[in-house]
Amino acid sequence: GVTSDGAFEFYEQLYGRDPDNVVALRGLGGIHFARNEMSDARKYYEALAEHAQDSQQKAEASTHVGLIAIEVENDTDTGVIHLEQALELDGSHKPAIVALKSLYSDQENWTSLVGVLAREASLAAPDRRLPMFVEIARIWQEQIGNEKVAGLSWKKVLGLDPSNPQACAG
Repeated sequence: GVTSDGAFEFYEQLYGRDPDNVVALRGLGGIHFARNEMSDARKYYEALAEHAQDSQQKAEASTHVGLIAIEVENDTDTGVIHLEQALELDGSHKPAIVALKSLYSDQENWTSLVGVLAREASLAAPDRRLPMFVEIARIWQEQIGNEKVAGLSWKKVLGLDPSNPQACAG
């Protein structure tokens, strides 16, 4: 098999011939990321987000840039911008959804968290939506304190599970 150094040389040569080559950008971004060379990884992922033709690849690259900004550079604002961009490009991009859920929960940004949970629920298989709807209703009731919206959210839960104990109590 090709060694990491061999792969790195291959991608470097490809990049040298064509700096917009998405295979080279993705490969170099991944290798630098694996080597924990985050500023180089970010540079290649930013270029990949710009030059990739495929929206899923752009979303993946934007998610990497966002996570590097948040976890390495402690730049939450920039990270959120890139994670939200990833979802605009690919609304079902799970890594961006997971990262935003964690971030918004940690920040106690409940309205934004509800938005991400609602997006996740809309993409989930119907038999997997109930816990997400319960969480949305609970946040509206307990964290945001909007009883009207919480009530509507609990009605949605009851529509899926008429005997749900939390919904019956809520």
